[in-house]
Amino acid sequence: MESITQIRRSSTSTDSYGQPVFTTTSTTVQAIVSARVSGTNFDADQIVVTDGLTIYLPTGTSVQDDDKFTIRGKTYEVDGEAFDWRDGLSSWAPGVVVNLQRETDRG
Repeated sequence: MESITQIRRSSTSTDSYGQPVFTTTSTTVQAIVSARVSGTNFDADQIVVTDGLTIYLPTGTSVQDDDKFTIRGKTYEVDGEAFDWRDGLSSWAPGVVVNLQRETDRG
């Protein structure tokens, strides 16, 4: 297990125009981090490299679609939906599986 940072953005109030005012909170969580595939998209005017990781968090960890995670100095976004991994035949529940991605513009 290694310590990673979960960053959550939430609305605390609204401004004078009725638009939400956001704040972020950071929480340290323990996770198992695993490498995942990466890909490259070539467009006419740019090259975008996508790096991905899969993290395994303790059972019951709340993950929202717009959460971000900082792992080893790099910040990743949630890619898809967090999945609460369980065995349907017993009480075995090893944790929450989250795929992450980080895009880098290389051209």
